[in-house]
Amino acid sequence: QTRFSLVHVVQYPVPYSVGLGPQPTPAELMPGAQTWLDGVGAEVPEAETVLLQGYPPAEMCDWAGRNAVDLLIGAAPRNPPQRVGRGGFAHSLANRAPCPVLVPRPPVLPG
Repeated sequence: QTRFSLVHVVQYPVPYSVGLGPQPTPAELMPGAQTWLDGVGAEVPEAETVLLQGYPPAEMCDWAGRNAVDLLIGAAPRNPPQRVGRGGFAHSLANRAPCPVLVPRPPVLPG
């Protein structure tokens, strides 16, 4: 049976925010993340949405192992700060996932 899941992992504490004032709690982060994920999922009617919490590469790999995932497709970074954060994510997935990992190249933007 074919299954398509959109998975998002909420990381706590929020990266790069330590020392910048009060931190939101996981309980404060999860509802907004679920709303965002539901909106993305609405654009892909055949997809199920899955919201996890923790260290993204580890949680994604654990989830993939528990759910007999055949292929993980990672988000591609689009700008320098995203490349720093997601580059580490993609590298961790590629080295730890229990299945093949595809990280598509982002589209070339004009300019």
